[in-house]
Amino acid sequence: MKKSHRELIEQVFLKYPGSELVEYLKDGACIQCLLDGDEFTLEKRQGKMILEDGGLDYPDFRVELNETACEYLASSPELKDFVTRTRECIRGEADSCYMTYQVTASLPYLLSKGYLEFARKMGILP
Repeated sequence: MKKSHRELIEQVFLKYPGSELVEYLKDGACIQCLLDGDEFTLEKRQGKMILEDGGLDYPDFRVELNETACEYLASSPELKDFVTRTRECIRGEADSCYMTYQVTASLPYLLSKGYLEFARKMGILP
């Protein structure tokens, strides 16, 4: 049975291992996801990531991806695999996977919302 776009976003960002990336974000942190034209918002509220339909005018950053990328990321057995697969999707190295991102918030704001640990877990920073 084919999963809905909402179910795919839940599986990628709200279940292990992807959930570990957003674990250290602080309340108010907000990510917009665009999956094959459908917009979703992930926002940290009262210590929990909440998924809502629709986008925002000013999210902290935007992620655009296709179903193939979601399925590929969701099937990651461990966080290190998730990180590797994310990089492969962004670089276009995974078959038929498409993924881009755009940071839209200022550096001080990102730091105040816990994105430093997010960047460390992604291997962007040591």
